[in-house]
Amino acid sequence: MSFYILFFFYSYFFLDLILCFWVIISFYFLFFINFFYLYSILVSLVILIYIGGISLFLFFYMCLA
Repeated sequence: MSFYILFFFYSYFFLDLILCFWVIISFYFLFFINFFYLYSILVSLVILIYIGGISLFLFFYMCLA
């Protein structure tokens, strides 16, 4: 049971890192292309906060279990 919780925690953490990288790349291209990337930054930040909250919840659940 704890193995599955650990697996889901690390998969969400990996997705969190990918989204952080995407936000950094979007900020980089924002100054060079146009404001379409501003929308993608906002969407990425919302998803980042959502997945970060899930991973934090799973982390505290693992610590309490």
